[in-house]
Amino acid sequence: MIWANKRSAYDPVRDKDYAAFVRLDYKHWSYFKAIFTHWFSVPRFVVGWLSFMVLGLIACIMCIGYDPKHLPDWRARTIRKGADFVALFICLCASIYPQTKRVDYDYTKYLGPNYKKTYDGAGIHICNHISGFDAMIHWICHYPQCSMLGKREGEKMPGGRQLVGPMGHLLVGRDKRDSKDSRDQLLADIKER
Repeated sequence: MIWANKRSAYDPVRDKDYAAFVRLDYKHWSYFKAIFTHWFSVPRFVVGWLSFMVLGLIACIMCIGYDPKHLPDWRARTIRKGADFVALFICLCASIYPQTKRVDYDYTKYLGPNYKKTYDGAGIHICNHISGFDAMIHWICHYPQCSMLGKREGEKMPGGRQLVGPMGHLLVGRDKRDSKDSRDQLLADIKER
């Protein structure tokens, strides 16, 4: 994988116009580290998933007698802190070391000459993802933490409703289309946030 992805390494000449979008971690990849990480991949995978299941079980227990979307504040905070820890732990089990780094990039080319960089008020972070790890990495790296927009079908997995509710994520139906009232409510919730 390291050899096959060598073209991912940052090239100042090729990537000068795309500095905000380049891979900066290639220099940390190593054949030596790969030997050790691949030997222990199955136990790390099992431990990571077990920690996620334990978090789901704890969330289910904490939600007994309550609607997961309207928990007392201390219960919701406890579940969110547990999600912080478990998401970081799962990423570490997968040899993913999330780091937060704000890239200074001039977007006036795309957003007009009057664009000024501010971090006031609410913002929207939109990204595509290729695995469940992406959502965990975004959960870990965004502070203040953000709500995510996900598919409603995630509530069907055991503990899914109890995890999504306290985290304040918004859900939309993908397999089965939501009603107009449900979609209007979702848009109102997004505007409110």
